[in-house]
Amino acid sequence: PPKPFFQEFALRLPQDPLEVRRALARRGFHGATPVPREYGENLALFAATELHEEEDLLAFREALKEALWTTR
Repeated sequence: PPKPFFQEFALRLPQDPLEVRRALARRGFHGATPVPREYGENLALFAATELHEEEDLLAFREALKEALWTTR
């Protein structure tokens, strides 16, 4: 059986992470926690746990695409 996991990762976004965070929240997702600028420009933290099913991750991917498109 699959083992539980917890994975955090940072992504460099093409725009301000706070704008992306707000756009994701309007779509029902929490994510894009801004990383301090001392680590790089437009970095945001995301996480996935064993509670996230594949369909959740696919829905998040679509929401992130929409969020990135609408915040340009």
